[in-house]
Amino acid sequence: MFKHSYLLKQNKTKSWRIRLICFISFLFSVTVALISFFQSSFLNQYLSEAQIGSYISLAYIIALIGLIFYGRIIRRIGFTASILSIILLDLIGLILMAYYDFAWAAIVGVIIYEVTLTLIYLGFDILLKQNTDHLLTGTVRGFYLTVVILAWIISPALAGYLILQHSFGILFKISIVIMLVIGLLIALLSRFLKTDDHEKFLISLKDIYQKADVFKIFIVSFFLQLFLCGMVIYMPLYLHKDMGLPLDQVGIIFTVMLFAYLLIDYPAGKLADKYWGEKEMLIVGILIASLASFIIFYNTSASFYVWIGIMFLTRIGSSLIETMTETYFFKKINDQDVGMINFYRTASPMAYIIGPLFFSALLYFYPLRIVFLALGLLMIISLYWAVTLKDTK
Repeated sequence: MFKHSYLLKQNKTKSWRIRLICFISFLFSVTVALISFFQSSFLNQYLSEAQIGSYISLAYIIALIGLIFYGRIIRRIGFTASILSIILLDLIGLILMAYYDFAWAAIVGVIIYEVTLTLIYLGFDILLKQNTDHLLTGTVRGFYLTVVILAWIISPALAGYLILQHSFGILFKISIVIMLVIGLLIALLSRFLKTDDHEKFLISLKDIYQKADVFKIFIVSFFLQLFLCGMVIYMPLYLHKDMGLPLDQVGIIFTVMLFAYLLIDYPAGKLADKYWGEKEMLIVGILIASLASFIIFYNTSASFYVWIGIMFLTRIGSSLIETMTETYFFKKINDQDVGMINFYRTASPMAYIIGPLFFSALLYFYPLRIVFLALGLLMIISLYWAVTLKDTK
């Protein structure tokens, strides 16, 4: 899988580094994917639907603070020590969720887990950027996202089956084992990777705003994260509680829908590099995601196959948006712009702070499906920034 032609265009050292980063990212994404789609159902054992959003927002407020101080920590103790420390915290969160059947343990465990996964993904972003040739950014990012999505594809159906056969705890126990393997790999092999512990991580909003296209793609990325936030938190609850689908079928639906990423991420990255610009495909992705959200709101069928089709459509849209925003952003920066990367990655925690609070407020007055109408409208709003981008082609 890793012997693609574009990897062979780079020198052997960089090729090996990218393989390692992608492999570790794949393992980590398995743990994230096992948990993410069923995390809201896990919390729903202890909290109401409106309360779930509030605690998720709290987690991402802490994650945002962590992002601000991430660079300072790396400069003080080094990249390897910092990411291993974050992995240790991640393990603590997983242990709380796996072995303690109390509301406080579930809440604290989820908060720790959400904070650490944001910081770990940022670490992988930095490693990938520092070990990739600029001219192959779109291709490498597309391949990286494809490797990550493979983990997401194989995990939801497995997770739904495991929950029915055992309990939510089995997901966390499997993740503990995988995180121990990841920690060991990083501890043993990080010295072979190119890292810079002294790069500038903090950058002001003014600096971003002065780079108009970078600011615009950041805004589009923020709206994408709002879309994914609403889908990940509330879609499993809606399918299981409102539509009456069993969790194993919900898991299968999520697995099938994620094949859209596998089909689109890598080819879209190559098309953006060689033929088309990112702007056109980005706009198409936004329109598809918006349309799919409206269909969810108006659909009344509880058919398993209808929901497979609808959810597959949502991920066609989001995969196009994700690949194009990632490719566009990384084409607009250079190897020294780690501060830009750090700021760009705040789009996710900011969305997970604002989104759940906004959706929770809606849920105090409206039924759960109102979330999907809101998502469709939000994606339409994001078109304003997408259509004004200056294309790279």
